[in-house]
Formats: sequence, structure tokens, C-alpha cells
Amino acid sequence: MASLFQKVDETSRHFAPDLDTGLANEPSKIIENQVVKAASATVEALAMLFEIDRKAQELFGLDTDTILELFGPHPCEYPEVEVSEKELETFELAGDALIQAAVEKHGTKRQFTKKAYFFNRRFELLCHVLEKHPSSIANGLLRSKAYQQFWPVAYRSIASWLMGIILGRWDESVFHKDMEVMIWDELGDFFVSGAETLGILEQVNGEELKLDNLSIEKLKVVWGDVEAFKASLAEGPGTKTLEEYLSKTSLFFSHHYSTYTESRRNAPIYWPVQTPSGAYTLWIYYHRLNEQTLYTCVNDFVEPKLQQVEQDLNTLRGKSVRTSQEEKDL
Repeated sequence: MASLFQKVDETSRHFAPDLDTGLANEPSKIIENQVVKAASATVEALAMLFEIDRKAQELFGLDTDTILELFGPHPCEYPEVEVSEKELETFELAGDALIQAAVEKHGTKRQFTKKAYFFNRRFELLCHVLEKHPSSIANGLLRSKAYQQFWPVAYRSIASWLMGIILGRWDESVFHKDMEVMIWDELGDFFVSGAETLGILEQVNGEELKLDNLSIEKLKVVWGDVEAFKASLAEGPGTKTLEEYLSKTSLFFSHHYSTYTESRRNAPIYWPVQTPSGAYTLWIYYHRLNEQTLYTCVNDFVEPKLQQVEQDLNTLRGKSVRTSQEEKDL
């Protein structure tokens, strides 16, 4: 059951978000769809764990009153009643405020003050604060749309999924359950032939991403209308274009770096080799690094770009009359 949450965590070996092809080109719909699945999985998991607890109590003859005194009621012991409009405000509470509300109502039980929860801490705290069954909380969550406060993070995650396809980390089959998934390699990533992708993406500030035909085809399989998807995705982080979001290291790379940093281990896998101005970037996928990567960057990307810039400069300098935009470019 835990893997249902891990399926949308790209740092997990279980990563495999099942995207509804009818919603795939709308990031907001993708997020809502994942929330519905996560809420349903939580309700199902808590119900299953409740039955296991009951069987264990019967088998070992555990005293119910003692368990209630130490840990409080199980979320599934609360009644299935609708969350009121007033109670929906509780869904907006921050983590610490939610814990405090649970303590005020039930006392300093271990499951409130410590991370001693069954499956999903925030979800279970809502059950205890409102004293309602998990299915009631799931319905309230969808009604309140409180999950929208996490949209910026979710949008950034989806942008990272897109980069994973472009740089050859994942095969497109990862995103659709009806496609045959390729086997894992020793790094925990899906095989994509090294001959098919270099693991390098060139990005020039102010220009659209230069995607090869293979990447475009893979993206079409996952998201259909790639351009419409990119435009919608840029709205989440508050940038005009996806390219702008990727070019600023304080945005995409900052999120990526924090995602792949844990327990003092800094391990980003998408490396931006960038000019100081940020005008030109080569994104390099770490797991595609080999003895030819540096030569490929110079010979296939940097040198041709320098030649193009020099040619453009000579053309502008050769003009006797230039427009204001051409003066700016020069």
C-alpha cells in the first residue's frame, strides 16, 4: 500500500505515476487525479490496518481500555459522517497547528506528539481532530480543495518528470499502466538505450527547448499536446514559459537539488552546466555520463553555438542601419 504514495515520488524505486490519458495534458487535473488516488489508498490502508489491529488484540488478549488510554482510538473507530462547511477550515491548518488541535481534544497521546501514525500522519490527525472516519476525511479533502496549497510543489515535480523523459531517465511506459514497463537496471532506473539518448539537453535563454525527435515522440505518448502541456505547466511556478523556469537555477535546479538531498547526502542527477549569465545551459543527466560526455558537449553543442553567435554578430556588424532590437542583440 505504501508504494501507492511512492509511485509519485521520483526518488523511489516504485516511481510509476499512472496518468489518465484523458487528463494528461492538464497539470492541475493530473494533480487532482493523484490526490483522489492517494486519498482512496489511505482509506483502504487504514481499514486494512484496523482489521489487523483487531485480530491482534483478539489473538493476544490485549486490553482495549489500556490501548485506548495509551494511543487513543483508531481513525476507523470514528463515525462516517459528512464534514461540515465550518469543519472544512481545519483542512487548511499547518502541521503544528493540527497537532496542537489534536492534543487539546485528546490529550498528549503518543500518536499526536510523536510520529507514531499508521499510514499518513496528516490524514490521521484530521480524523482525530474532527473525530470522523477516514472516508469522511477523504471526501472532505476533495471538497475543500485544501490540497491546492501544495500545487506549486506538485507542478515542480511534474516538470521534473518531463525532464526525466527528455534526458532519457525514464521510458514513457512508466507513466501509463496499460503499457508494458521495461525492466529496472542496477541504478533503479528504466532502461533507455544509450544509443538513443545522450542525456544532454541544450537550452538557450529566450528560445524554446531544442528537443530531438525521440524525446518529442516520448512526450507525445505521455502528454499528447506537448506545447499545450508545457504552457500549462509554466503557470504553476509563476513563470511565463517552462524554458524560463528551467533556465533559472533558483527555480528548477533548486527544487531538484533539495529533492535529491537527504541526510547530508547531496546527489542531484540533472546537472546544469551554465554560463554565468544563465543565457546558455547544458543539462547533463548524471547516469548517462561517460568518457565522451565532455567532448560531446564541446564538439556537438558549444562549438556550433559559438560559431552561430559569431556569424550572427558579423551579420549585425555588417549592417549600416540597424533596428533598435538589432542594436540590443548586438
